Amino acid sequence: MATVVLFVAVWWIANMVATISSKKAASGIKPDATDSLATWTGTAALKDLRWIELTMLQHLFGALLANTWLLVFRRKSVFPKESINPKHMLLAVTGNLVGNLATNASFAAVSSSLTQVIKSCEPIFTFVFALLFYKNSGNLTRNVLFSIIVMVVGTCLFISGEVSFNIWGLGAAVISNIAFPIRNIYLKKLGQSWDDPLQKIAVVSNLNVLILLPFAIMSMSSLDKLPRLESFTSATFHFIYNAASIMVLQAFSPVEHAMLNLSKRMFVILANMIVFSTPFTFWTVTGLLVIFSGHYNNQGGRIFMQIMKMRRCFSPAIIIFGISSFCWFVGFFRSDALMNQLQMQLTQYQPREVITTAWVYERPIPYNVVENIEAFLDRNPGMTVKVFCGTSQCMKAVQDTHNPEITGEFLVLPEIFKKTPLELWLARHPIHKILTGVDFEDHVYEAVRLALLWHHGGIHFDPSIKHGEFTIPGHQEAWVSIGTNLTQTKTHGVLSVSRFPVHSAFIANLTKAFCREYSRNITNGKPRSLQKFDFQRLVGNMLHRYCMSGDCCPTHIETELERISVVDARRRHFGTLSYASRARRFKRANVGDEVQSFPGIQFLPFVDRFVDRDNFNKAKRDTHIRMFFNAWYGDAGMTWPPPRNIDPITLSVHIHNRVRPMFTKYIKYLQSKEPIGCRDSDTLEFLKQNNVEAFLSGCLTLLIQTPNIEDKRSGQIFLVDVEKAFAALLPPDIKRRAIRVMHYKGKGGGKSTNKGRFQAAYNLIQKYSKARVVITQRVHCALPCVAMGTPVIFINFNRMPGGGAERGLKVSPRVTGLTTLFHTIDAFNMSQESIAQWLRDFNWRKPPPNPDVSMRMRLRATDWNVIRQDLVLYDSARKFGLLPLSPPATNTPNQLVFHLILNRTRNLTSLDWPKWRTIESIFYHYPHARIIIHSDNLQTGQFDVLTESGYTIEVHGLSANIVNNIMKNKIDIKHFRRFGSGLNEEDFAKLAVLFQWGGVYIDADVILLRQLDLSLINTLVWGSEKQNSFDLSFMRFERRHPFLETAILKASEWQASPKDGNVSAFEALLFHTWFNNFKNSVKVLPQGDFFKQFSAPNERDCLQSTFGPVFESSMKQVRLEVRFAKVKGLLTNLSKLKNGTICKYLFNSFCVLCNNMY
Repeated sequence: MATVVLFVAVWWIANMVATISSKKAASGIKPDATDSLATWTGTAALKDLRWIELTMLQHLFGALLANTWLLVFRRKSVFPKESINPKHMLLAVTGNLVGNLATNASFAAVSSSLTQVIKSCEPIFTFVFALLFYKNSGNLTRNVLFSIIVMVVGTCLFISGEVSFNIWGLGAAVISNIAFPIRNIYLKKLGQSWDDPLQKIAVVSNLNVLILLPFAIMSMSSLDKLPRLESFTSATFHFIYNAASIMVLQAFSPVEHAMLNLSKRMFVILANMIVFSTPFTFWTVTGLLVIFSGHYNNQGGRIFMQIMKMRRCFSPAIIIFGISSFCWFVGFFRSDALMNQLQMQLTQYQPREVITTAWVYERPIPYNVVENIEAFLDRNPGMTVKVFCGTSQCMKAVQDTHNPEITGEFLVLPEIFKKTPLELWLARHPIHKILTGVDFEDHVYEAVRLALLWHHGGIHFDPSIKHGEFTIPGHQEAWVSIGTNLTQTKTHGVLSVSRFPVHSAFIANLTKAFCREYSRNITNGKPRSLQKFDFQRLVGNMLHRYCMSGDCCPTHIETELERISVVDARRRHFGTLSYASRARRFKRANVGDEVQSFPGIQFLPFVDRFVDRDNFNKAKRDTHIRMFFNAWYGDAGMTWPPPRNIDPITLSVHIHNRVRPMFTKYIKYLQSKEPIGCRDSDTLEFLKQNNVEAFLSGCLTLLIQTPNIEDKRSGQIFLVDVEKAFAALLPPDIKRRAIRVMHYKGKGGGKSTNKGRFQAAYNLIQKYSKARVVITQRVHCALPCVAMGTPVIFINFNRMPGGGAERGLKVSPRVTGLTTLFHTIDAFNMSQESIAQWLRDFNWRKPPPNPDVSMRMRLRATDWNVIRQDLVLYDSARKFGLLPLSPPATNTPNQLVFHLILNRTRNLTSLDWPKWRTIESIFYHYPHARIIIHSDNLQTGQFDVLTESGYTIEVHGLSANIVNNIMKNKIDIKHFRRFGSGLNEEDFAKLAVLFQWGGVYIDADVILLRQLDLSLINTLVWGSEKQNSFDLSFMRFERRHPFLETAILKASEWQASPKDGNVSAFEALLFHTWFNNFKNSVKVLPQGDFFKQFSAPNERDCLQSTFGPVFESSMKQVRLEVRFAKVKGLLTNLSKLKNGTICKYLFNSFCVLCNNMY
C-alpha cells in the first residue's frame, strides 16, 4: 500500500507540472498576472495546430522513455507475454490518442483551470462505461447517481464564472472525458497480459507514434514553433504521470481510479488558477466546492479515510519527494508567477496612490472631459482618480462611468481651503463674482488645485487638458509638466499635471502669491482698470524664481498638452440687479441697494449680467438670465413686467404705493411667479388683496454670510445715516467714539461704475461684520448686521432715509413685521428723554445679541426653502459652504428635547403637511430645541431643509430603541406583546421613549401655540373632566423618572382585563400607578386650560366657521389661552384651508417654512 500511495503522490504532482507546461506550450503564453485572459481564448490557438505537435512530442517522449526503461534497465520485452484482444488494444490506443489530442486542444482554446474542471466530470463517463463494458463495475447506485448530478451542477457553476469559456474548448474537454475512461477500462480488461505495467505505456505510446508519424513527417519543419523548455517538460512529465496513473490503475477499479483522478484535479485546478492568474469569482469558487462535495458524497471520502489510516505509508521518502517536487515546480515555473499572484492579492489591501482632479463649473461636465479622465487612468494603471465635483450632475457623471477606480466627492470649498490663505479669499467670493464675471469659476479651479496639492500632495491633473501619451514617472520627487504645443512660452501648462509632496514649500508660496495678487489686482483693484487675473504667468514667475535660486525646484517634464474643445453647455446666465439708471438720474448712489444684492450673489455660481432694476427692457435681447428680484420697487419711471428671458427668484420684494397701480395692472405676471416672498407685512397684504399667493420672506440680507470668518471684533461703533437729533441723544463718550457712515455717495456717485458701487458696498459689509455695535436708521444696514451677528440699534421713525412712514401712520411700512429683529428704539411712541435713558442703559461695553432669534431663523429657513428648489443654486450653496445657514445648537446646556412618534403615516416614506406643521410649530417657539422623530419608516435626510437652516432634528428607529430600552430594564417583550389589543402599544411606546430620553412628548397632530411653562416638569394632562385617565398627547418628564419605570414594569406584568367603563385597562393601570404612588411628584394639568381639540364633532368650528359666538370663543382660546391645539382626522384630503377659519390660522401662523401655505 505504501507503494501505491507513493505512485498517487507522483501522479498528482507530475500531472500538475505537465498540465501547466502543456498549457504554456499549447497557447504560447507566460504565466504573468498582467496578461489578459483574452490572449488565451478563442479559436486562434486551435487553428495554429500547435496542440497536435505537442501531442506527438508527448507520445514520442513517452515511447522513448518507456522503451528505454524496459529494454535497458529492466531488460524486458516491450511486447506482452500473452496474446491480447486486438479489439481491446485498439480501443485503448485510440482512447489514449484521442484523449491526449482533445486535452491539448482544450488547453489551446480555454484556460487550463476550465479544462481541468470539465475533465473533473470524467468519473461520470467512467461510471456509465464501466456499467456497460466492465463486468466488475458493480451497480450504478442512487448515491453514485446523486454524486454525478452534483458534479455536473458544480461544473456548470464554474463555467458560468469563467471568462475564457468557449464552445471549442468545452467540446475538446468533453471528448477527452469520453476517450480516457474507454482507455482505462480496456487497459484494465487486458488484465495480466504484461509483466510490467510500463509495457502498456510503451505499447500504447509506440502505436500512437505510428499513427501520428505521417503528420510528424509533414510538420517536422514547424516543430520550432513550440517553446522548447515548456514542450520538453510537458512531454517528460506527461510520461511520468501516465506511468504513475497506470500503476495506480493496477491497484484500483476504474471507478475508484476515476474518483482519485477527480481528487487530483482539485489540486491541479487550484495550482493552475494561481500560476495563470485566473480570476477567482464567486461562481468559480462555488462550482469548485460543489464538485468536491459531489466527489466526497460518493467513494472519495471512504478512499481517503482508508489511505489516511495507514500512517506508516507516509514514509520519509514520500515526504522528501513531495517537498522536492514542489520546490522544483516553483523554481521551474519561475517563482515570480506565484509571487506576482500573491503580491496582487496583498495590494488589494494596500492603499493605491490617489490622483486628484476637479470639476468646479456650474455647466455639466462634458462627455469628452469624462473620457479624458478615463484615458488618463488607462495610461497609468494601478492608481485611482478622485474627482472633486462642484455639481450634482458631475457626481452622477462620475458614478455613470461604473469604474471602481474613479470616485467622486462633492466639493465643499471651506473644507478644501481650511488652514490656508484661501480661506480669506473664499470668504470674499460674492465681490469676486461681481468683479471677475464668468472667469471666476476658472479662478476657483486654480485655488482648488493649490489646496488639493497642499493638503493631499501627490498627483493632480487638469481634466480639461489632454496629456497625449504622458505616463506618470516612477519617482516620488516633485515635478511639473511643461506644455510643448499649447503656446510658445516654456512655462505654459505648468500644473496641468504635477506631483508635489504634502505641504510643499513651493505650493505654500504659490498659494500666498495667488491671494496677494488677487487682492491687489481684483479685490482692491480700481474698478475702471481691473486686470485679468493671469494665473499661468504667476506660476511661471514662481517656478523661474525657485529654479534660479536652486531652492526646491521641481523637475520639468515636457509633454504635449491640448486643451479639450468644450462646447459651452451653459443654458443660462446669472445676473444681479443694478441701479445705474437711478444713479445717473439723481447724480448720487445709495450703496444700500448694492448691499441687498450680495445675499443672492452668494448662491450664484458666478455673475455675468447686470440688469437695471428700473429698465428691464435693456436685457430683453439677452438669453436666459437667472437672478434674484429682491429690491425696493417704487420708481415711477420703471418698466414692468420684466421680459420673458429673465427668470426671477421672487423673494424680499417691497412694492411702494407709488407703483402699485402698475403692478395691479400686470398682476398676472406676479400670479405666474407665485408664491411671492414679501420683505414686509405691508407688501404682503397688498398682494393678498390682489389674489396673489404670497408669504413674508423678510429681507434677503438676513442670509448674508459674514466675511469675518475669524470672528475678530474691531471694537468700533458705527453711526450709519442717523439724524442729528437722535445722534445728540447718545451718551457723550459713545458720541465721541462713533464713526459716521453714509450709504449715499454724493458728488461723483452718478458717474460711478456698477463694479465700483459693489466694491464700496462690500467694504461696508466687511466693516459692519467686525463692529462692536451699529446704530442706524437704514434697513439695509440693520438687517445685514443681524445676519452677521453684529448687535444693532435700529431707530424706527417716520423720517427714515430711503422713505419713512406715510402721513398719519405710526410705523414705517418698509420695516413692518421686522422690528423685533433689532434692539429697536420706537421713536413713534417714545419721548426724547426716554430714548436718551434707553441709550444710557444700553450695555455698550458688551452689547447683548440681537433679539428674536426665532424670527431670524424662520425667515432664513423660508427663503432657503425657495432657493434650494433650484438644483444649481443648491449645489452652489453647498460648494461655497453656506450651509447650515445658522450654526446648530446641538447639545447646548438646557436644550429642550421634543419627541414625536411617526410610525403610522399614510405615506410610509414622507410626511403629510399637517405633521410638518407640528414640527415647525415647535421650532417656531424653540428654534434651538432638539426634535427626535421616532419612526421605522422615515429618514433624517427627509428633513434636510430644516438641518440646512440650522435646526436640530434627528430620526431614530422606533422598534429597535424600544426593544433595547425594554431589554435593558429586564422586561420580557414577548411577555408584553402576548396581551394583544388590550394593551395600547402606541401609548407604551410614548412612555418608553420618554423613559429612555427624557424631555417633552407631543402627538403628531398637535400644534404648539405658545411657549411652555418650563417650571412644569414631570407633567401629565387629564384625559377628561372625570379626571380618571390621562391624555398622553402631551407629557414632560425627566429621564428615567420612577413613574415611567413603574408604569412600564407593571405593563409587562399586567394581565388582559375588561374595560373599566369607558377607560381601557391600560389607561386604568396608568391612573392607578399615579394615584397610588406618584400623586405628589407628578403634576396633572386640566385639559381645558392646556388643549383645544378639534375632531369630528366640532369639525365645522375649525374648517368652515369664520364668525359667530362659538367661533369667537374658540379663536380666543387658541390665540390667548391654551398652549396646544389638537386637530384629529380633519385634514386627510385637504391641501388648502378656508381663509379666516381657525384651521387656517393654526396651520399658517406657526410655520418656519412659510412659503408653503395651506
